[in-house]
Amino acid sequence: MKGENMEVYVKRENWEGGIWFSLPATEEAKEQLLQELSGYDPSVMIPFAAGVDCGNRGLSLQISKCLEGETLFSQNHFTLWNELAEKIDKLDDNQKVTLKAALLIEKPDSIGSVMVTLGNRGKYTLQPEIMTYVDLGRYVSDQIGLVIPEEIQDYIDYATMGSIWEGTYGCLLEEGFVEKKKEQEKLTARDWDIIDDASSVFEITLYMDGSVKFLKLPLDDEQIKVLQLQSGNLCIEEITEMMVYDKVLGLKDCLPPGINLGELNLVAVEVQSLIRKGEVNRRLLLGALEAEAPGTIEKVCEIIRNYADYEILPPYSLKPDKYAKYILQKNKINLAENVKPYFLFDKFGEAMLKKDTPVDTNYGIIRNKERAIPVMTAEQETIRWYSPVTISCYNGKDGTFPEVLPGKEAVSLKERIHDKMNRMLENSGERGLADLISNELLGRKIISMQPDVTEYAQDLYCVLEVKTRGKLSDREYNALMEEWKTLMALGWGLQLFNSSIDYQGNEAFIGLWDEENGKDLFVKPEEELTGMDPPYKMIM
Repeated sequence: MKGENMEVYVKRENWEGGIWFSLPATEEAKEQLLQELSGYDPSVMIPFAAGVDCGNRGLSLQISKCLEGETLFSQNHFTLWNELAEKIDKLDDNQKVTLKAALLIEKPDSIGSVMVTLGNRGKYTLQPEIMTYVDLGRYVSDQIGLVIPEEIQDYIDYATMGSIWEGTYGCLLEEGFVEKKKEQEKLTARDWDIIDDASSVFEITLYMDGSVKFLKLPLDDEQIKVLQLQSGNLCIEEITEMMVYDKVLGLKDCLPPGINLGELNLVAVEVQSLIRKGEVNRRLLLGALEAEAPGTIEKVCEIIRNYADYEILPPYSLKPDKYAKYILQKNKINLAENVKPYFLFDKFGEAMLKKDTPVDTNYGIIRNKERAIPVMTAEQETIRWYSPVTISCYNGKDGTFPEVLPGKEAVSLKERIHDKMNRMLENSGERGLADLISNELLGRKIISMQPDVTEYAQDLYCVLEVKTRGKLSDREYNALMEEWKTLMALGWGLQLFNSSIDYQGNEAFIGLWDEENGKDLFVKPEEELTGMDPPYKMIM
């Protein structure tokens, strides 16, 4: 890192170089910078940020990601950049961690919206004792009031519980878990499962023309018209960049990926209408959506309207004998004691399971009482994505800037990286990284996600093999690619980065999506990378 004070790497059009500019800065320093930049090309210029260094690597990376391409001197931006530098300089280490998490969760993309997130930092708390998904799972189970007898504690998959609820509670970082503060100190199981507040379904933050707008969905027709005027006559169906907080916790992850504001408003209208009819069980609503895996908003709305058609079955109901007894009881069929020894419970249960097709979801076993739930296709598709691996090595000569290993040297570490990845995946099972997908509907279509490393044209690449149930839609394909980029940069990939390997006596860090040290990062399908359809010549 360059130093304790914040610096921004300033670039301009028609020049490949850049200048580190210290903040906060005076008007005189600003004019000197503009004069120096103007000397590189006579054309009109608009200086913009290409990177930020605030003395903390993780926070610098996140601020850079949010503000890359942002102008420095347009409108009131210079004042905001100075204010940002001053406030960050006053933060202690823990406060910088909470800000990093807030930026990661809220995803601001302008200097104005970053300042809003900076103001929201107090809504987040660092829990340094929660370092793993197992720790987080145990914490979540306590928060929602799960009663788990001590003798079966070792049989609870706390890691999966932690990974599923991470997005609802906050963000797990290498420094610990950063939790979003709740309005009430302790959630009860009923608080978690019963929805009875119909005032709003989603709270939305929009960043428009340097300003921040807060909305509560659903919007009525008049509110939509006002928003359309304020957004330069954009239809709400054209608005896709937004931060969404779901008042029905987990709802946004049970909707088709790539949803726009207009579609989100349609969902909010249906959910609000449902809540006004009476209490709604959150687990049943989300379970029904996950079970049906709707591909369109129209189908989502139909499922919400037909909420009363669904039920959550008792545990183990997918076993034929258990399901047979459940159906008999549900239909008030009482077998005489002298008939029970001759009744084929397993055969009857198998027939009913085939007819009703209940689905095991993250929220329980879901059954539609009126019709069978469509079975997902058994056909499999395979996707392979490639992205360059950045190996940064601190060789001891200059501890500030690492040496990025060139292709041949990086390729020499392929087998060691392959083994390290496999060790990290040992507890992931056949699905690999598929359980880390945040969108429940997308996750249902993914059979497995297995990362590895490969060599192509004397360069080292990460290859992700994804097996899907049927072909993904364009929305699903693009959403999955974005989730994979996040996993490489901040999730599983960050864990890999933080567990360095030795290279010629020095630490070498494996970056799957290292925006600080890597260049020309991309994710491409194999045919786009190689310029030919598979099979292709790659060295695994």
